Amino acid sequence: MPVDFLLAALEMLLDPTVMLYIVLGTLIGMVIGVIPGLGGVVALTLLIPLTYGLDPIAALAFLAAAKGGVTFSGSITAILLNIPGSPVNTATLLDGHPMAQKGEGNVAIGASAVASALGAVLGVIILVLLLPFIRPLMVMFGPPEFFILTIVGLVAISVAVKGAILSGLVGACFGLLIAFHGFNPVTGSARFTFDIQYLYDGFNIIPVIIGLFAIAEAIKLMGQDQIATDDADIQFGEGRLAGGLAVFRNKILFVQSAMIGLLVGAIPAVGGVIAGFISYIQGKNISSHPEKFGTGWIEGVISTEAANDAKDAGDLVPTLALGIPGSASAAILLGAFILHGLQPGPRFLIDHIDIAYAIFFALIIANIISSVLGLALLKPLTRLTQLDTGTIVMGILCLSIPGAYAINNNPTDMLIALLFGVIGYVFIRANISRIAFIIAMILGPIAENAYHQSLMTSRGSHMIFLERPISLGLIVLAVAFTLLPLIYTSVKQYRVPT
Repeated sequence: MPVDFLLAALEMLLDPTVMLYIVLGTLIGMVIGVIPGLGGVVALTLLIPLTYGLDPIAALAFLAAAKGGVTFSGSITAILLNIPGSPVNTATLLDGHPMAQKGEGNVAIGASAVASALGAVLGVIILVLLLPFIRPLMVMFGPPEFFILTIVGLVAISVAVKGAILSGLVGACFGLLIAFHGFNPVTGSARFTFDIQYLYDGFNIIPVIIGLFAIAEAIKLMGQDQIATDDADIQFGEGRLAGGLAVFRNKILFVQSAMIGLLVGAIPAVGGVIAGFISYIQGKNISSHPEKFGTGWIEGVISTEAANDAKDAGDLVPTLALGIPGSASAAILLGAFILHGLQPGPRFLIDHIDIAYAIFFALIIANIISSVLGLALLKPLTRLTQLDTGTIVMGILCLSIPGAYAINNNPTDMLIALLFGVIGYVFIRANISRIAFIIAMILGPIAENAYHQSLMTSRGSHMIFLERPISLGLIVLAVAFTLLPLIYTSVKQYRVPT
């Protein structure tokens, strides 16, 4: 029964050790989230090595809490400094910073805090209510469906990531090349090992993630003199309570925005940036004062921040149920699941539904804590934005390189992290998707195993992928994902003769 699973999840979270890790994860997420340019991806990348050796529940609750803590704190710099702490806070700039320029920074931050906390709560409640209807669908997935599902995931990630389609496809291809190093799981033959013993088991996913995101970001920051401005540009003003109460006065806007965030977050690879902008546009459409959007109007802040935090619940749906991340930070969280011996996918919501509920509740707790502490510690948090880039770079390197070593106590892992740090920086400069790379690296082995299992079941016939209704439907979905951007481009370029 769902109630039994909910009670089991609450029992997990009420463990004092788990609660301590949730609070600690939230605080670390807030600190990293308020520093412009870092955000949730870097936060989770740096924290994954710290969870090695922890109980899986404590580890995943710690990371989920960090993910929840990043989003609200990123809105602080978006409002006060016109620099989003995380990419998901980009839409908050449109009205948040104009409010700060008018001396209403505290009003905007109060609205952001309440909208963020309640958005996360509403998103998780709706998700928990929907899970009993999602779980029965998962038992219908076998090896053929798994294989086609991974193909859908690769196609969706490739065409949906920020930038050109080619960027996603190139990133995914590189990820698959890395994924297939090591022994073939079926034939037992070595592939691309070059007689290097380290490569016999393939590349360890965690050092690759650390290098590709954390170290690559550190390299990028080395070329910057400054991240933010000084105190002279920060206008706090008064009225945090008034800002929070404004959310309740705009409850229809809030509920609409949270629903948009949840739904958009559930679409693989779309993420919070798009959710924030869609919610902002829809908020403007239903507003009685649409002309005030963009001038420092509190409804603009409410619409974007409610969507941003409800999105965190939404992007866990494809991540846990399908093994396909809904956002960049969910991709890193997926790697953490694998590190701790849990494989997200259709069986996860059947075999580990209690863990899923525990993660959802950890997300709620983290968002509430981050909103309360964010309001209480507003000025100390904003001072973090004045750290020079040298300090930030050294902090990232001091956490990431020893972290890569700590996973297996293998010095080679540090070299791999540094190597992929350079590769990640090249990807940034060349506009190649790192998210597509990591997802392909994760999904590649899953696709290979499911493919061989399918052929064993069908005695070598590839018709098995077309004979099963769900598999055939997923193939159609993959084709649709491929064609939609082309159709959109064609329609956009079409002009009716006059």
